[in-house]
Amino acid sequence: QIRNFNNSRGGGRLFNFDLCDNTGEIHITCFNEECDRFFDVVDENRYYFVGRGMIKTANKRFSSINNDYEITLTNSSFIKLCEETDIKAPKLRYKFIPLEKIIDMSVNTLVDVIGVIRLVDNLKTVMNKKTSLKISKRDIAIVDKSMVQVRLTLWDHKAKNFLGRPDQIIALKGVVVDDYKGKLLSVRDSTHILIDPNLPEKEVLKIWHESLGPGDSFKYLSNPNVEINNDNFIPTNQRYISSVTPSSIRVGQTLNFQTIATVIGFNPIEYHMYKSCAKCPKKVIENGDNTFECLKCNEKSTHYQWRMIVKLKLADLSGSFLATIFNDQIEIMFKKSVSELATLIQSDTNQYGKILNEILFNQFTFNIHSRIDYYNGEMRLRHTITQVNQLKSKNHPFYLLELIKRMDK
Repeated sequence: QIRNFNNSRGGGRLFNFDLCDNTGEIHITCFNEECDRFFDVVDENRYYFVGRGMIKTANKRFSSINNDYEITLTNSSFIKLCEETDIKAPKLRYKFIPLEKIIDMSVNTLVDVIGVIRLVDNLKTVMNKKTSLKISKRDIAIVDKSMVQVRLTLWDHKAKNFLGRPDQIIALKGVVVDDYKGKLLSVRDSTHILIDPNLPEKEVLKIWHESLGPGDSFKYLSNPNVEINNDNFIPTNQRYISSVTPSSIRVGQTLNFQTIATVIGFNPIEYHMYKSCAKCPKKVIENGDNTFECLKCNEKSTHYQWRMIVKLKLADLSGSFLATIFNDQIEIMFKKSVSELATLIQSDTNQYGKILNEILFNQFTFNIHSRIDYYNGEMRLRHTITQVNQLKSKNHPFYLLELIKRMDK
């Protein structure tokens, strides 16, 4: 995309692209007249001969390409399409970092990341503060093995054309670290985005994601209250409760879906919390000598940690089921920390009951994964809530209209 710029030497236009071959990769920039000459010539995933460019030291602020130099094309430069058909496509080189590293990085640092898409927000229009022009924006949430969730913002044509879905793997090269009520990532024009890339890291992430247990939770790098709000977004995995049956799930596999449901009940309060290991979410055994033993970590300790586990009875127009919600999502839904809730359960169950009553008979948007397990030879269908959002009444009519449109198609 051609962009306008202004600096101390005046204004102009530019676009840039990245090239790679079997030996490495390099960042290329075209200014002004070269924009007009080459913008319509260059297409992604095609092969070119490029020559007579001006080589200079790379500005790492604008590129994450693994090269100390970059090329600027001039009026004597050329780009010619390579028509040969027997060329083996070179692979783009990534320097992936864990998402947990982002929290310590400076704003405007360019990085490469790979993760699992957890949420995709609807397309929005916002005002660009610099140009006072409207621009398209889309937020998505990604997670990785460091157990961190980060918000990723896409802009303009990349936001409009984004086709990724929850549970797919996304790889990004040259995405910029930003800061708004916590660290997040922002896509630039030069950012390369691949969905379900043909990379070894993809299979590792896929196996890890499928192995996640119901007690696993993620750390948010930005304020959860400003995380993705997708109440009127209709995901491709939207389901009614009655459609989630044992026949819709393979044994040993997980069905991930989203549903809008009303909370119509809870399991007894005395089962809402338990003493867990300080290192993992497993329940500890009390030994009677003021020590607590974790069989998973094979350790004894004088310390434990309160964790919460609540079963919600959810219902929609098609039916109902029980779903389990854990620590991080309980804090979002109940609007209090686990430590505060644990104190109320022990000292003031009436006040805790009032919190439950405020939730009762309210609608929420739930991301759920369902799984068939066998326990003592008996098949069980278990539902676990992985994400919860308050359903906003002003957005719900738009949600229903969009759902009707899809049913008409």
